[in-house]
Amino acid sequence: MSVKYEIMNVAIRLFAQKGYMASSTREIALMAGVNLSMINYYFSSKEKLLENIVASNTSDLIEKIKDVVELEISELDKIHSLIEIYAFYILGNDEVSRILFQEQLMSSYVENIKALQNLDDANRKYFTEIIDSGKQKLIFASDTDPGFLYLSIIGTVQQYLIRTRSDHKAVSGNQTAYSEAEINDVVAYLKKLCDGILLAR
Repeated sequence: MSVKYEIMNVAIRLFAQKGYMASSTREIALMAGVNLSMINYYFSSKEKLLENIVASNTSDLIEKIKDVVELEISELDKIHSLIEIYAFYILGNDEVSRILFQEQLMSSYVENIKALQNLDDANRKYFTEIIDSGKQKLIFASDTDPGFLYLSIIGTVQQYLIRTRSDHKAVSGNQTAYSEAEINDVVAYLKKLCDGILLAR
């Protein structure tokens, strides 16, 4: 494992446990077993370290969302696909998801984290495009609010993560504490919820 990767891995664990603001580069260096100067060498600052963590853990997610938008499937199927992507990403990346949620709550600070803002902008943009297209085709209810529905989906998965965390210990790396069946249950619930809102007349 490279020194840079180890620093990022340790930072993810520490940021998820204590929060970004409460974590210091000195703690990260100590836990990673490296000199403090190595963090400055690879990242120049704690803010840049967080930027790297967010960017490296969300770039593939944004591409998956773009791919769904371009698929030749119905708008409802696109929304269902996005629900699956969101649920599997959030519940499959417990520590990174906690960092994203924690930093998004700090709205004044998030503006400085370009990768986090890019993720939020992409999510809202593509989600809104799909909803508006469905409304124009009279597939979705005309009074559907894309922003509110998007927040409802993300908020529901977030709350599930928070409320079940005591029963599922966070697992670092590419593993997840949640089984595929558990995540599929969340996906099924969200699809029913969205169908009830989108297809209501």
